[in-house]
Amino acid sequence: MKYNQILIAAVLFFVNITSFAFAREVTLYWEPSPSPDVAGYRVYYQPLSPQLPLAGTGADQGPSPLDVENSLMATISGLQEKVVYYFTVTAYDSDKNESGFSNIVATAWMPPLHWPQKESIVIPWNVTFEWEAGPLQDLNYILYYGTDKEQVNKAAGTPYAFDPFPRKLLPEPTPTFFIIIALLLLLTTWLTSRREGSRPAYIGRSAVAGLALFALVACGEGGGSGTGDSLSSTASTGGGVPSPSATLTRIDTGPSTSYQTSSLGSGTTYYWKVDAYSTSAPETVYHSEMYSFTTQ
Repeated sequence: MKYNQILIAAVLFFVNITSFAFAREVTLYWEPSPSPDVAGYRVYYQPLSPQLPLAGTGADQGPSPLDVENSLMATISGLQEKVVYYFTVTAYDSDKNESGFSNIVATAWMPPLHWPQKESIVIPWNVTFEWEAGPLQDLNYILYYGTDKEQVNKAAGTPYAFDPFPRKLLPEPTPTFFIIIALLLLLTTWLTSRREGSRPAYIGRSAVAGLALFALVACGEGGGSGTGDSLSSTASTGGGVPSPSATLTRIDTGPSTSYQTSSLGSGTTYYWKVDAYSTSAPETVYHSEMYSFTTQ
């Protein structure tokens, strides 16, 4: 039988990973080839890259490819922890002619969460979220946390899901900040009027009245309690000062696998999770579980 006459129909359709976060052992299932002369199947595997041909090594069953004869399943063990593996299957006939590759499937990886632990009790100040680094070198992470379980659970996407131009948010301006700005503007206006020698008293009185009104309005807006948008977004580690009442906070931590906050309220249950995405392929996102913890 010629090489191109061997087909695999409805190729790999189910992958079972015995350890959800790691890939120590993987069981693959596939449907039989419709060719009447199929004598067996070969399973190819490889870590980190789906580039064909998959030529991995290190499995207990031997290097890729693994000849499983006429079986429609294969269990591959001895794989490395924290590593994403890719798999594909071919069929061969009695003359050892081999088909093309089936579709490629991969083991799942999810960012394992370390701290705060699930359903733990924590002190609300200086809480550090920690999770495990992913198997790829170019992974960045997005931390979601908040008091609304449904919002945190649904939060997902690429780093640009909420803001097409991620930016670092500065701390909220204080009344003192606006007063200083007003005084600087007043001084600039007074110096300008003296230099030009024209109507200094009128300009001075107008400037004082206008800047005083500006300062009062600005202080009223700038001294708020942070009850605006409940979603706080930042594009760098440590950016932003989320409100303790925020139902959902989103922090892009970059390659860092931890984030510290002192903005949590006491006596409150929070939910949190992490997304990991590749900077070279940001459309590929790995989602962690969602944990909850309660502050004292």
